[in-house]
Amino acid sequence: LAANAAAWVLTLTPQQARRKAGMASKHFWLRKLLQNFWRPT
Repeated sequence: LAANAAAWVLTLTPQQARRKAGMASKHFWLRKLLQNFWRPT
């Protein structure tokens, strides 16, 4: 069962992985941090 789950995760495309992780959401908890982490100098 765990091997099947690991194989499924490894076959996800980057876009699918982001969607499954919730990173595609407007409310993703790291979005604001990532946008403001490297401010223009």
